[in-house]
Amino acid sequence: MRVVADKVIVDGDLATTLTSEVIDVRLQYGWSVIAAWAGSSPVATLKVQASPDASTWVDVGVSTGISGATGSYFVNKEWQFYPYLRIVVTPTSGTGTIQVWFTGKGG
Repeated sequence: MRVVADKVIVDGDLATTLTSEVIDVRLQYGWSVIAAWAGSSPVATLKVQASPDASTWVDVGVSTGISGATGSYFVNKEWQFYPYLRIVVTPTSGTGTIQVWFTGKGG
């Protein structure tokens, strides 16, 4: 069984839009995203996006609002049938940093 565990956004500045590298999920049966942030009341949106070709992106329907001095978010998905993912964090106000981890398990 192949397991992937990567930090895909490291010390991301919540004053700018952040986009992770493309994550290849072709061999993954399931995946999870964990995010943790801290700062001076950052407000942002974290979205998971999917792509058939690593160039055309659509929202997977997995998103959350980031707010408060500190916080965290976790999502777990099984049996997704798209080959590529990425994480996008779009700030609205405040400042801070965010860490985002991707974990996948597959054949």
